[in-house]
Amino acid sequence: MKLWHLERSWGILENHWNGNILDTVDTVLNFAKTMTWKGRHPVVELITKTYLTGVKLTTAGMAEIEKQVQRLKPLEVDGKEVNLGKWFINIFHKREVRLG
Repeated sequence: MKLWHLERSWGILENHWNGNILDTVDTVLNFAKTMTWKGRHPVVELITKTYLTGVKLTTAGMAEIEKQVQRLKPLEVDGKEVNLGKWFINIFHKREVRLG
């Protein structure tokens, strides 16, 4: 799955808030809730949970994630090869992934 849908929705949100100052959580949530894309409003929910740091996947869990990742070949830009290394990928969504 390519991420252009996500990038497109961010672009629409940026146009929607049109340079307004996003100085409160309520302002941000209101702009996010009132934007439309293809005639639909997104589901917007504030997450207040603090995520733990230092949590790592097991080797088996990472192997499952890697099955959804396609490592891409270097690009050629202006006649020069540009290697983006491990960050140049396509991510494919699987409906159910169990992390170990």
